[in-house]
Amino acid sequence: MSGEFKIKISDKVIEFVRKELGNLESEVNIYVQYTQISDRENELLNTIRRIVENYSNGKVRFRIYSLGTEKLEYEPLYWIEKENIQYCGNPVGYEFGSFISTIKNVSVYNSTRDYRRIKVSDRVYQTVLKIDKILDERNSKAFIDVLTTPSCIFCPMQVIELNKVGIISRNIIVRCIDVTKFSNLVEKYSITGVPSIVINDNLFRTGVTPTRLILQKLLSELYSSNVSLF
Repeated sequence: MSGEFKIKISDKVIEFVRKELGNLESEVNIYVQYTQISDRENELLNTIRRIVENYSNGKVRFRIYSLGTEKLEYEPLYWIEKENIQYCGNPVGYEFGSFISTIKNVSVYNSTRDYRRIKVSDRVYQTVLKIDKILDERNSKAFIDVLTTPSCIFCPMQVIELNKVGIISRNIIVRCIDVTKFSNLVEKYSITGVPSIVINDNLFRTGVTPTRLILQKLLSELYSSNVSLF
């Protein structure tokens, strides 16, 4: 799980971005934070910014912040509109696709506030509300991390579906983390494949996992017992 990747600016990539972002329903802000990144990472960041801003007809804007000496756990760190949807490391390879699709979903939801428009089931939505209520009472946040690699063809759909949770939730933070960049996580969680799902710093499962099962696990941890939701 090592190596570097970059976005190939092919006609196919441009057409995909134009199709997804060319007619967004509302504006979306992308916040990027870093303390110190390499020239290569900066090149990737600027490439992503240029493609997304140019082909969204001005509907997507990047806000880039250099934080000086403040230490970040992951950098560059992207937020899509709010802190609940994060990409740790530049979204490259197949994750560029999930990044673009998530921007579109954020735009749709911000415009309508209708979770059905972004294909979230009633059960998932109600479970997110229940989790948010518990976390509100505890003044706390929950983290769902999706460990990915840029070459994983199965990871983007997992990320897209879990990012929908971040879109509709107040207190669940979903992070897509590139383990080719943050390779220490492979050893930390004894990762044998991707995508791997980490809930509040504990490995839950490796392999594509339905959102409802991930939320059930999170809720059961909050209750400190197994709860059957579905």
